[in-house]
Amino acid sequence: MGELSPAEARSALEEMRGFVNRLEHVVKHAEDIMQDDFEGDPEIARLDREADDNRWKAVRSSPKNVA
Repeated sequence: MGELSPAEARSALEEMRGFVNRLEHVVKHAEDIMQDDFEGDPEIARLDREADDNRWKAVRSSPKNVA
């Protein structure tokens, strides 16, 4: 527990909103991945994982996601 000034509380609230927006994107992305599950073809599964890794690298390196 701690105390926050109104300005600090507003800043924390904005950070939480940003987190919720990013979390919603992750959930949607997970749903999309489940729809395109390629368990039957290892080559397609590998390519899908590589594409997913590249998307995550892009998301993580985006200036919007830097704290």
